[in-house]
Amino acid sequence: MLSRRLCPAHLAGALLVLAAPAQAGHPFITDDTGTQGTGKFELQLGSQYTRTDMGGATFANFQFAPQLSYGLAEPVDLIARPTYNINIASGGAASRNSGWGDTNLEAKWRFWQQDAWSLGVRAGTGFPSGNFARGLDSGQSTPRAYLLGGYRSRPLESWMNVGWIRNVDDPAARPWLAHVSGDMLWKVAQTFQIGIDVAADQNPLRAANQWPAVALVGAIWTVHRGWDLDAGFQRGLDHSAARNQVLLGATVRW
Repeated sequence: MLSRRLCPAHLAGALLVLAAPAQAGHPFITDDTGTQGTGKFELQLGSQYTRTDMGGATFANFQFAPQLSYGLAEPVDLIARPTYNINIASGGAASRNSGWGDTNLEAKWRFWQQDAWSLGVRAGTGFPSGNFARGLDSGQSTPRAYLLGGYRSRPLESWMNVGWIRNVDDPAARPWLAHVSGDMLWKVAQTFQIGIDVAADQNPLRAANQWPAVALVGAIWTVHRGWDLDAGFQRGLDHSAARNQVLLGATVRW
C-alpha cells in the first residue's frame, strides 16, 4: 500500500485543497435546500484564489470547480463537481503544481418543508482524480454529509449547515472534520442579491485545536433569466484560516 506520509509542503497543499466544503450557490459557503426541479440543469462555473501562511511558508491555491446539478425529482438533485488546482508554495518549501484534483459526486434531498421553512441533506463523496503526492487531491475517497436548514422569504433568507467530511489519510491529520456555517442573504432588487456568510471548520491538523473561521461577503447579479454572474471576498477570522480568498463565477440554468 502506498504510504501517505508526505512532506509538510505536500500535506499543506492537500489540506488547503480539501478544506473547502461542497460549494453552495456561488460564491457563498452555506448551501440552501433549493433544488432544480425534475429534468432541469444548473451549471456553476466557480473559481477561487486562496492565499495562506503555514509553517513559515506561503501557500497559494487557484481552483476552478465547475458544478453540474440535475433535478432527478422535484426535491432531489444529483451533483457532480470536478476541480482543477494550481498550488504554489514559496519560502523554504518552494514548489508549483497544477492539475485535476478531487471529483465530488453528491445528492441533495429536501426532505421537509413547511411554508418558508425547510430542511434537507446533502451527502456524497470525493474521488481522487489528481495526484496526492503533488498536493492536488486527497489521495482517497472523502465521504461527506451536511444537514441543511433555513428560511426563505422575500427579500430575506437565512441558512445553516452542519456537517462532516473525511480528511486526508496522514498521521498528522484528523480523520474527520466537522463543519458549521450560516448566512444571511438580501435581495436588494429583482436582479441583484447580496449576502454575508460565516463558517468554521475543525482544524485538519491533529496538533492544532483552533478551528479556522472565515467571513465572506458576496453578490449575485442576474444578467438574464437563467444566467447569473457572482463575486465574493472571504477573510480569515483567526490565524488558522486562510488570510484572503477571492471568488468569481457564473451560473446558467436550463
